[in-house]
Amino acid sequence: MIAEDRKTLRVSAAAYISDAEARGAMAAASMARSATKEFLGLVKKTFVDEIRKEDIYRFHAALRKRKCGDRTVSNKHVRIVSWLRFAGIDKANIPPKPKYEEGLPTVYEPDQYKALLAAADPYMRICILLALKCGLRDQELRHLEFRDLNLVNNTILVRGKPEWGFRVKDSEQRELPLPDDFVVELRAWQESHGGKMLVLGTENDRPNSVLLESLKQLADEAGLSCGRCEGCSRLKEPGYRGGCLEFNLHKFRRTCLTTLLRNNVDVRTVQRLAGHSDLESTLRYLRPASGPELQGKINAVQL
Repeated sequence: MIAEDRKTLRVSAAAYISDAEARGAMAAASMARSATKEFLGLVKKTFVDEIRKEDIYRFHAALRKRKCGDRTVSNKHVRIVSWLRFAGIDKANIPPKPKYEEGLPTVYEPDQYKALLAAADPYMRICILLALKCGLRDQELRHLEFRDLNLVNNTILVRGKPEWGFRVKDSEQRELPLPDDFVVELRAWQESHGGKMLVLGTENDRPNSVLLESLKQLADEAGLSCGRCEGCSRLKEPGYRGGCLEFNLHKFRRTCLTTLLRNNVDVRTVQRLAGHSDLESTLRYLRPASGPELQGKINAVQL
């Protein structure tokens, strides 16, 4: 028999995920679900008190063997450690976070998102344009309702949806402007979905939990997958639902915010549109200008 005070890894993982969901941290819950499942599959232990530093190091090694990058290993380590601390594991059994070289924020190049839009069906086209033109987060996309659209004043209201357990990050609603050309597409989309509540809902009008997987599949079908990353190397695995790591919904958000700044929208306004509580968060999203754009600016400087 199992001692009542001895915690199992699977039960503690489920409790950790439920706690994140109860706080409305749905993105964190989704990442925790994936990371804990990987860890449990690799470590093959039952109880929390059985975990040692060596198990976490083996987890790092297994991820690297699967061609995960240093940043991915570090991010998964943070999620696993957060779970194990929640479960009450002794700090002495937790190794330090793996270090990695901090890269530049990634954004989509115009040829990439144009190719995605060209290959997209009407549903994924609306999804991509909402992420690209409005900088919406994954959970904001999933829970956006038609009543949040004001197609007379050309705005979107981003707000929490208690009925879905969704809270806006930093607990602050925000109103976003819509470009005129996009309003035309949104109006047609709304008219073709009369009676539906969610803009990107499933057939049963529920939040779509596989938007990321759909994007990765679209990128692969459009011939855009890099063919080198861990996601690409696992595409033929039975049951694998991922894809190229270069394609994710959050990258559209970074592209949107970076484009606004490069087009001389002041950084405080970009911060407000992003829904960030501090300026530092906004600046971390922005990729510096490069290539011909930067060269032109350098050439114009008189020293």
